Amino acid sequence: GMRLLTHNMLLCNTKRCLTECGEAKTDDAGPPNFPLMILPAKEGGVVVRDAEFREDLVRNMLSKLDWAALRLGAQCVGVADLPEAPPTTEQLTEEVLRKLHHLLFEVHVQEGQLQCRHCERMFPISNGIPNMLLNDDEV
Repeated sequence: GMRLLTHNMLLCNTKRCLTECGEAKTDDAGPPNFPLMILPAKEGGVVVRDAEFREDLVRNMLSKLDWAALRLGAQCVGVADLPEAPPTTEQLTEEVLRKLHHLLFEVHVQEGQLQCRHCERMFPISNGIPNMLLNDDEV
């Protein structure tokens, strides 16, 4: 399935969004075509699969993540309520690291849609794979 780690890297790349969002003034949340909203299917949209906990991997991923996108993804799938700011080194207890591991590596979106917050374009998620292909008129 599509993990929140994957979601953290996806943005709408329609011609409209690349043109308009490239010129738009961005706030702390980033450009309006990132992150995408996750709209999981009501039945079987989100599944949880156990994955081996690796503290070093979670710590390493934290510096590469867009925290606002992770917060939005977590809210969309109803898994966790993350604080507005990423945890400081002192706040990275084993409990916090395990919570982040769960979000990044065990929560999978199997079915649903991704939606651009700027142009509202929908991208289907089927069998855990987001389809980001564009129509000819969107390129």
